[in-house]
Amino acid sequence: MRSLIILLALSILATSCASYIYTHSADQTYPSKIENCKFKVVNTAPNPAEYVEIGSINSQDFYATAKNPEDWKSIIAKDVCAAGGDLVVSEINGYGQYIRGTVFVRKAS
Repeated sequence: MRSLIILLALSILATSCASYIYTHSADQTYPSKIENCKFKVVNTAPNPAEYVEIGSINSQDFYATAKNPEDWKSIIAKDVCAAGGDLVVSEINGYGQYIRGTVFVRKAS
């Protein structure tokens, strides 16, 4: 019985960890930023005169996704900062799950 409870607890813990993958889509790469860099999370596309799309972050598991902006930002921060991102446009499904983000970098002025 104890083994069954431990197994159940481990399976719940495993499914509660959100899993996302970053895919670079730009022709150019950008310098990485420090691990906990600052970036914006928004729900609408930025002005194309100011930002260029560099990649996307997609959910790998429908049942293990972030459901609030704080969790979403902390989960994707490592990938966004490594890609050199300045802004992420979030896509939230009808269940309130953060399923995708498009990563942008600010154009040089």
